[in-house]
Amino acid sequence: MTADSFHCTTGELLTSITLTCILTTDLRYNASLTLQRSLNNLEESHSASENELRLTYKLDSPSPSPPHRITITLIFAPDTRRLADAQVSGLDELGVNVGDLIDAQVQVDDVHGLVAAVIARSRAALAA
Repeated sequence: MTADSFHCTTGELLTSITLTCILTTDLRYNASLTLQRSLNNLEESHSASENELRLTYKLDSPSPSPPHRITITLIFAPDTRRLADAQVSGLDELGVNVGDLIDAQVQVDDVHGLVAAVIARSRAALAA
């Protein structure tokens, strides 16, 4: 191969770099979702809109009860990746209130901390 085979215009180079960044970001996102699925029993993820992501987790209940499902809806500020709010459904029947967790984690923009804390509190309620 010669140096001539690598000639490209600035526009082509920027397009190539952009596509590489997008693919790398997608791979990281997919790897992160795979890790979440295996560690926390992430059952479903759904992008409801441009700034809303719904994550449904299956939590194992003590036998003979069936698994319990909770859905965490993450809402991001438009045109940013900053967490603006979160909503959790499926906790009423467990008697779990996570309003304090949501407020604290949204303030520091910690999505992973929010998910981990909600799941931990939910699992504790199931075990009790």
